[in-house]
Amino acid sequence: SISGALALAVLDVYKIRCTKALIAASAVSAEHGATNRILDRIPLKRKAMEISQKAFMLADGSKIGTVALGQIAPITEFAALITDATAPEAEIAAIRTLGVDVHIAE
Repeated sequence: SISGALALAVLDVYKIRCTKALIAASAVSAEHGATNRILDRIPLKRKAMEISQKAFMLADGSKIGTVALGQIAPITEFAALITDATAPEAEIAAIRTLGVDVHIAE
């Protein structure tokens, strides 16, 4: 596998397009969006969103309502958030208020 600048270059050179991007994050909140603690991974996550028809945020409940170092994107840029039942209900409600579909996996 490849990552970093090489991965970004490959996506550009070959004009790769995707139907769906499944993006993971270190933290997700209504206020700060999807954030990541490892900054050098953010550009590739953003590029994956850019080349995809829809982006979906994947985060377990422990990451909901928290904030990490750098922003990937506002939560409203995702078609949906997929999380689990441990996510704080108040934060899920705040994200839904922004118009983001939230799916609770079992």
